[in-house]
Amino acid sequence: MAYTFSAPYDANDIDQGILAETVAAGELVARHTDGTIKLANAQVGGSNQVPCIGIAEISDVAGDKIGIVRKCVAMKGATGLTIGAPIYLDESADGKVTTTMPTTTSDWVQSLGHATSATEFCFDVGSGYGYLHA
Repeated sequence: MAYTFSAPYDANDIDQGILAETVAAGELVARHTDGTIKLANAQVGGSNQVPCIGIAEISDVAGDKIGIVRKCVAMKGATGLTIGAPIYLDESADGKVTTTMPTTTSDWVQSLGHATSATEFCFDVGSGYGYLHA
């Protein structure tokens, strides 16, 4: 299940890109080395992409242009979050968040906001910086 926006977001916090694959509204995305947009995933290697640059504004297919929301007040649809805990780009599920910091060597660690309930989180991609877990 993709996340949904539970509060309005600022139009100034939207980027754009051409999809390289089908993406659902509310999924976390990254810009591939060829400039296209793919699902974000903290597991480095293979087809997984980092850093997360935002959340897909709409659902669409490869070749189409989408809006990418970089910051919003609230997202809903997550499960198992710990209130107040930081959220990270998930290392095992494409386009998802987790409150568990990636611990696998060479996986990407990128904080993306914090949990406001077990199912909602405040999202802010910020500068997009993260680091490789040692």
